[in-house]
Amino acid sequence: MVAASVSRAAFPLDLERNDLSTPLGRFRVERRGERPRAVFLHGFAGEGALWDPVWVRLPADWALARYDLRGFGATAAPCDEPYDHAADLEAVLDALGIARTALVGHSLGGAVALRFALDHPERVERLALLSPALVGWEWSPAWQARWEAIRARARAGDLEGAKVLWWTHPLFHGLRNKPTARLARAALARYGGGHWMGDAARPAMPDLERLPGLACPTLLLAGGADLPDFQLIVNAVAALAPRVRREDLPGVGHCLPLEAPDAVADHLAAFLAEGPQ
Repeated sequence: MVAASVSRAAFPLDLERNDLSTPLGRFRVERRGERPRAVFLHGFAGEGALWDPVWVRLPADWALARYDLRGFGATAAPCDEPYDHAADLEAVLDALGIARTALVGHSLGGAVALRFALDHPERVERLALLSPALVGWEWSPAWQARWEAIRARARAGDLEGAKVLWWTHPLFHGLRNKPTARLARAALARYGGGHWMGDAARPAMPDLERLPGLACPTLLLAGGADLPDFQLIVNAVAALAPRVRREDLPGVGHCLPLEAPDAVADHLAAFLAEGPQ
């Protein structure tokens, strides 16, 4: 069984937490300060709290925001109705009164942030992608086989077994023995598994061919020990998007915000301090 309790006291943050009502549903939003410099998006089976180790290392006077994506963390939006994560992001920004900001996304959150930046370039000042996924990516047979095994276990009614398969996935090889692993395990323990059992995400055209149209300055952080699929995505973004600054973190796996929060915070602080362009 994948279960873990974790105290937030290890990462003391003075945050405003609320369930934000939007036309597309209610989303758990956490903020510090007004007029966020950046909005942070987490990875699959995660939640906004996984940014804690990075946030405590960013300048304390920076206003920041994050939210739990649909079906994750404390956002209990249904997964049996058609939805789109990028449309959800637009609804959250509108409800917060944010016309334009920077976006920071890890893994799934990176794919969402990138899709939004391609769809709404006028609303994204800067974009930071940490080992991002990519909408419409053709995943390798090895990845697909593991994913289908997890889905099959969840659909058979063994959600805890599916979570064990997910946590033992090579994706987390670089994280499992680190103290911050407890944050990821706690988020996974709270995850309802809806995306495995019957995800209703709307089909979307691939973003790969759209990358040359990415308009904003982009920071691309890559784990040197990440899985081949994600290394290919990073290479594609670096090769095709025109305004990318790539930084590789040697020996770091997929979970950059939890495996290397010091390096991630340093790169983000420098990049976001440059302001809008």
